[in-house]
Amino acid sequence: MKKVKQAKEQFLQNYYKVIAKLKEHNMMFKDVKKIVGLTKPKVLYYVDKELKLSGKETSRKKHERHLFSIVDLFGLALVGELRRIYIQTEVCRLLFRAFKRCLFEEDIDQRLSLIQELSDSKSMILLINAAALVYEYVPVLHESLQDELFETLKKIDSPSILIPLNPIYRFVVRQIKRDDFQVKLVKDISGGEKVLYYVDGKEIDIVQPVKREHTIRLLSP
Repeated sequence: MKKVKQAKEQFLQNYYKVIAKLKEHNMMFKDVKKIVGLTKPKVLYYVDKELKLSGKETSRKKHERHLFSIVDLFGLALVGELRRIYIQTEVCRLLFRAFKRCLFEEDIDQRLSLIQELSDSKSMILLINAAALVYEYVPVLHESLQDELFETLKKIDSPSILIPLNPIYRFVVRQIKRDDFQVKLVKDISGGEKVLYYVDGKEIDIVQPVKREHTIRLLSP
């Protein structure tokens, strides 16, 4: 029992080391432009609309109003994708309110945090439809549930949009190359691709090897 407790404590220490790096504000507008492809005016517009996942961080440099974290870049990349398919800004704000609540913490049903889910080899899908917006929840589900989802959607007379989240997250993090923090995509035993993090050269896997039910995660804003 003691060893299990020690292992869990060590896991949590490593997990929050990774989270600290993901939330660290050390990138400027030029980095956002290079990695995500958004211009400074567009980024400022999104920030003004509260579409910044890790909160506001003001730069000391006069020409830079804000600094950005890796998580912010993921959020901005997601917003860019949503806007490309004409999802309204107000809908994006609803999604971000939900994302902020569960991005780093496990939910009440003890499922993994969204960052852990995105680091896993199982693909995560964001579902947007009228029901989700009316009842103010945002479902994110595993790729393995797609067939079940499509059967359900056939019974609901409501247009729906599915957004794969993992490709957006991985596109951003694979471009992060710093001396104190690196990200690598590797194959796991099932043949899927998962994300490993390296803090000061130490490899960290933030996906706990726990058994999880194949259920839809509801992100309440």
